[in-house]
Amino acid sequence: MRWDEIRRVELPPQVPGQLYLMAMPGRQRPLEGDLERLRALGVSVIVSLAPPDEIADKSPDYAAAIASGALPFPLETCPIDNGGVPEDLGAFRRFLEGAARRLRAGERLLLHCSAGVGRTGTAAVGVLLALGLPLDEALDLVRRAGSYPETAEQHQVLRLLAEGLSG
Repeated sequence: MRWDEIRRVELPPQVPGQLYLMAMPGRQRPLEGDLERLRALGVSVIVSLAPPDEIADKSPDYAAAIASGALPFPLETCPIDNGGVPEDLGAFRRFLEGAARRLRAGERLLLHCSAGVGRTGTAAVGVLLALGLPLDEALDLVRRAGSYPETAEQHQVLRLLAEGLSG
């Protein structure tokens, strides 16, 4: 499995939505090709975990589409520095719970950071926790989709979220 492909996370059967992971649109290939693939998958919203300056640096065409309003998908943002963790755990939890609600409603979400691995994997595991999965199962499903938390801090955030969402 290549990290720069669009990858689907297996969700519980009672969740009608789809969760996709990928590197930043337009970073590895022409932006229009990535957007066409997302349209073909029926993606309903893009969720960016990369700060705006990182998007501008790594995918200028994507940054321009966002700035001009030409992006053909709604965009939600939850900026996290590369290799980092969210500054506000409560806000991150609310973000994850909102993504879980969208999936329960049948929406198709795309999560991305820059490479589509660490921050993307951390957020994807968090979404699965918000859907009620145990941490070990959530980590396994996201790893099988090619993403994973990369740092000790990202793992710690997930442990805290798992404790908070189950308690």
